Amino acid sequence: MNRLKMLVKALSLLVLLCAGALPACDNFVITPQSSQSGDETLCPPSCVCLSELDAKKLSLKPCGGVLTQCGIDTAGNILYCFERPTGAECPPACVCLTELDAKKLSLKPCGGVLTQCGKDTAGNILYCFERPTGAECQSACVCLTELDAKKLSLKPCGGVLTKCGTDAAGNILYCFEKPTVAECPPACVCLTEIEAKKLSLRPCGGVLTKCNTDAAGNIMYCFEKPAAADCPPNCVCLIEIEAKRLSLRPCGGLLTQCGKDAAGNILYCFEKPDMVDCPPGCVCLTALEAKQNGLQPCGGVLTQCGRNAAGDILYCFEKPSVADTPCPGGCSCLTELKAKEMGYVPCNGQKILCGRDAFGNLKYCFEPPPLPPVQPFGCPSGCVCLTEAEAKKMGYRLCGGKRIQCGYTSTQIPKYCYEK
Repeated sequence: MNRLKMLVKALSLLVLLCAGALPACDNFVITPQSSQSGDETLCPPSCVCLSELDAKKLSLKPCGGVLTQCGIDTAGNILYCFERPTGAECPPACVCLTELDAKKLSLKPCGGVLTQCGKDTAGNILYCFERPTGAECQSACVCLTELDAKKLSLKPCGGVLTKCGTDAAGNILYCFEKPTVAECPPACVCLTEIEAKKLSLRPCGGVLTKCNTDAAGNIMYCFEKPAAADCPPNCVCLIEIEAKRLSLRPCGGLLTQCGKDAAGNILYCFEKPDMVDCPPGCVCLTALEAKQNGLQPCGGVLTQCGRNAAGDILYCFEKPSVADTPCPGGCSCLTELKAKEMGYVPCNGQKILCGRDAFGNLKYCFEPPPLPPVQPFGCPSGCVCLTEAEAKKMGYRLCGGKRIQCGYTSTQIPKYCYEK
């Protein structure tokens, strides 16, 4: 190998002499192998032009099993064609980084061998390196990208840049000293940047000051409160979904935050619905209560009239037209639930209101279901008296299409008239 290097240097010297137009060089042709820099075009597409040292680092074999020269690097080292390294996935305990990034983190090659695992967007070769042992940050530190840390003017944890992971976009995260958490001044509110942007709020005092983190771990900062934090008298503080259900518009045409509910949902100022006292013929109830009692909106329009102790919105519904009215003979005053349990039907086929029970549930007039007519002298001509089970088994149908009772079995099962 030393002799080969001496030969190459001699050839290089000869090239320099020929540059002086010596007669001895007239018939001398320099082959591409003696070029001053590596030329990968001299290697097959599946190979790369490298020094033996670099190839050894990557455990690469000579291209085609033959050591073929493809150039000389700037240090005078001979370059040869070697088989291109195949990109491999790093083991779980290792991470794919450039040598520069690994050096920054003082990481060692995975398994003690430098194994290529790809290239970054700039074309730099990536290798497998052992993950840093201190992957989790200390309690006084937080895991952030360098960009986020720069925004908050944070210093590396313990003065050393220690990797602690990668974010969803693949950006490397490092341990930085936690920002000092502060309480926002009275004129400011603690929000995430996204929430503040939605409300067009500016950082409190013009400086982005951390005040907390939300349940998802997003950093919250102090922002100036909206100018109208308390809703005007003609507006009400609600969550957006409730306002949408009531078809309410933002107060003054602007979405202004006015607080948060118990579940942490942001409340905004919306124009109040027309709150009224219900007319004399109407009652103020929740929509659920009205539905249970079969009541219609007062005047055919759903008008809000207040809220109950649980915060449910109340509306005006038409009062029952009749109250505490005795039912016709043979009918009983029952709630719909009780009537259903007893198998009763509306009295005379009509829904007649007759009062309320102790819990305020409406009661109506109900009666027992009418008994089918009984044919005392048997069935009409051509029909026979059978139980439903017997008729079904024999394939018979109701006599004349009518359900005519004609008697009972010994076990009191009703029998009806059927025909073929």
